[in-house]
Amino acid sequence: MLKKLLKFIVILIIFLVAAYYGLNLLMSLYVHSKKIVIVPDLKGQTIESALQEVSPMRMSIIKEDDEYNNAVPPDTILRQNPQAGMTVKEGRVIRVTVSRGVETVIVPDLVGQNLRAASIALTGLSLTMGEVSWQVVDEGKPRSVVLAQTPSSGTVVNKGSTVNILVSK
Repeated sequence: MLKKLLKFIVILIIFLVAAYYGLNLLMSLYVHSKKIVIVPDLKGQTIESALQEVSPMRMSIIKEDDEYNNAVPPDTILRQNPQAGMTVKEGRVIRVTVSRGVETVIVPDLVGQNLRAASIALTGLSLTMGEVSWQVVDEGKPRSVVLAQTPSSGTVVNKGSTVNILVSK
């Protein structure tokens, strides 16, 4: 009984070693059978047009990340990995970062706030205080309180935009 078990284990080990080396050989033949291609420059293209360009090379694209960019329109490729001009085997995946376009914010309601609080609120949203106009108010309003603003609160603007305010004197 022990002899049969030992014989079975030896045969099993021989089979597993043969299977391992056979699969290794098949995989190396498969990998070496792929053509070498040059990665095209995809920057400035949409993912759809980039896919049309890389499909004949049996390559694919994965959107890895996206980020705001004031200089590049939305849905346009900013970066790629591997880089353009590199030689790779066909079937490679190209990872891309895509532009989200200009980042926008909603203008806060500054009316009723003092000048300092309004400035802090704008800075916190990456907005810039533009022209500050002063107006004499007879209603007994405290000094340096925002009376009006342009653009008005709730308006969607690009980050970095200016907001002009009218302040009590």
